[in-house]
Amino acid sequence: MEKAQEIIKHIFELYDNNEPTNEDIEIWCGKNYERYLAWKDAFEAYDTTDVLKAIDEYWRYSSNKTKPTVAKLLTMLNTNKAEKQSRSEVEKGRYFSIEEELYHRDIELKRNTNCFFPLYRRAVEYILERLLPSVVGMDEFKRLESDDYALSRGRKYRLALENGLFDKFDDILQQVARGEI
Repeated sequence: MEKAQEIIKHIFELYDNNEPTNEDIEIWCGKNYERYLAWKDAFEAYDTTDVLKAIDEYWRYSSNKTKPTVAKLLTMLNTNKAEKQSRSEVEKGRYFSIEEELYHRDIELKRNTNCFFPLYRRAVEYILERLLPSVVGMDEFKRLESDDYALSRGRKYRLALENGLFDKFDDILQQVARGEI
């Protein structure tokens, strides 16, 4: 079974409380071919184990137990990458950037071709600095601030993801591009 099918099967096992066969998954992929291709393209560059762990983590911490979207899982994988980054790399001036990851992923997928990197940065900043405080409260948001920029940023990414703030990233990006935000 290929990687995308294995990922989809794992999601069905968790969220539909059944044990689909490989044939069931192949039938689903055939009926939902465009969705299947989106999953296949999105996770091609990731290790299957990391994706399955992200699905399990999302299932454990999601309060409404809805199936994760490609965007949610990509954000989780990229956030995990940011949290694992060593302090020495940060001190050298290099740090993980979710906006870079989203930008390069969209380039690879030929999506949002009318948006440039500064728009991605503004869209992510809008989510982290404007939407997140309204969801978690200003006191909690201020506690996230720390001297270590990368660590603070990673915590904000995680909270924004857990609260579904990246679910509508494409819409926010388009609003930024139109100058509405």
